[in-house]
Amino acid sequence: MSVPPTSGRPSWTDVPTHLRARLEDALGAPVTDTVTPSGGFGHALAAALTLADGQRALIKRPPTTTR
Repeated sequence: MSVPPTSGRPSWTDVPTHLRARLEDALGAPVTDTVTPSGGFGHALAAALTLADGQRALIKRPPTTTR
């Protein structure tokens, strides 16, 4: 089984502006800081977010599958 490389993972700023705004609205506060992990087994978005109200959230996008 081959494991995909971990480089090339998108960051929070790669998410389209309108989707970032919708996520911030759903989370209840603007994002003030983000950390994109360098490890993992995929190229999908994963980010630890810090919000203006002090809350923290982890967001991930599932990998795209092709059939």
